[in-house]
Amino acid sequence: MEKEIIKQTEQNETPDNRRTVFIGAKVSPRQKEHIKSLAEQCGMTVSDYLLARAYNY
Repeated sequence: MEKEIIKQTEQNETPDNRRTVFIGAKVSPRQKEHIKSLAEQCGMTVSDYLLARAYNY
């Protein structure tokens, strides 16, 4: 499923749909490492992982 999301993301990256806006959130160092670990377990970047979670994938 994660690879489908990445594939969809890559397909959607047209000049009008490219990711150019930054959204930040404050987290503790421990939370950051936990999120990074979860993303790695899914074979995803942190950005892709957080977007997937935001869209309930």
